[in-house]
Amino acid sequence: MAGMNHVTGGKILYRRPNSGISLSTPRLPWTEMKAQVLDLCSENYISLRFIKSHQEIKAIIDDCLIMVRPIRSTIMYVTCLHELGHFLSKRSLTTKDDLASEAYAWQWAQRIAIIWTPVAERHKNKCLRLYLESLGKPKANHIFWKVYKQ
Repeated sequence: MAGMNHVTGGKILYRRPNSGISLSTPRLPWTEMKAQVLDLCSENYISLRFIKSHQEIKAIIDDCLIMVRPIRSTIMYVTCLHELGHFLSKRSLTTKDDLASEAYAWQWAQRIAIIWTPVAERHKNKCLRLYLESLGKPKANHIFWKVYKQ
């Protein structure tokens, strides 16, 4: 179907000015991405703290707090959703397996995202690869392999 976009379910979110041709990667204003994250935090009584360092990004379950960089890009948007996934994905919250928790949080983020772009997919896989390096390789049937695309 002409103009169909698999990422956004058919809705083209951005067109080049005066061209009538959609970009290969759909775009969404970061203000809309940020609004979704703020709404999810508010609806679920989760505090959001914006920080300066990538090293400090995390979800603190006991304090109902996520610490993330300001949402001004797709990468920070999906990172925020991932951190929210630690709270809002029942599987991520209940598992004792750290690698499974990370995988479930990414799976939840991808499912809830307004838009999931190739940039988001690459970022998810980069993060999962880092978890794999630090936490070790799981068994072949582990949830991690269903979420991670090499």
